[in-house]
Amino acid sequence: MDDVLTVVSGDQREISQLADDAEVLAAYEKRFGFRLYVRPVPGPHVQGALSRVMEVEQD
Repeated sequence: MDDVLTVVSGDQREISQLADDAEVLAAYEKRFGFRLYVRPVPGPHVQGALSRVMEVEQD
């Protein structure tokens, strides 16, 4: 969410602060397997729902 990456693996949770757009784009490629060239911007439907957090479970 925003500049914070949370990775959950079993009972462990790793939270990282991403420094800039380059780190955000690198995280998308590493964690989700696709390359973006521009950092995504939340759409208007997300503005009121920023309390939602996507977590990716690692094996």
